[in-house]
Amino acid sequence: MDAASSRRTSLLLSLAKHSLSVDLLSSWEAFMASNERVFLSSPPEEDSEYSLAFTKVHEEFEELVQSQIGAFLEAEGVSMSDFSEMLVDARNASEEDSEEASQAGAFVELLVGLVEFRAFVDIMRSQEKRNYYFQILKMWRSSLK
Repeated sequence: MDAASSRRTSLLLSLAKHSLSVDLLSSWEAFMASNERVFLSSPPEEDSEYSLAFTKVHEEFEELVQSQIGAFLEAEGVSMSDFSEMLVDARNASEEDSEEASQAGAFVELLVGLVEFRAFVDIMRSQEKRNYYFQILKMWRSSLK
């Protein structure tokens, strides 16, 4: 692994640990719990055209996550532009990379999936799915080195 790859992996793993901290996960859970009523107000079969309210809550969640990640990156001296490049590089990393690089890549997929609109709506429509999602994140947190 070259120096740039090593730096990317190290930064992404540090960000993963930061993002999976009790405080951040609690803020995500609290946000979702306080906004779930918006997603439970109409039956799922009426969601063929997602409501503007869903989009608004999703945008607020994206802003929350981006502000938390942005604060971490700023403290690390990394611009959002550089971070975006790191995400692309991590997603394209070789399967032969180290375990740490694989964990970093998995974290990238988590970030992308976390703010993907349809996945967000799906999680918001079901307390059971949300509980399972956060259970997985908490287990993953304990497995990070």
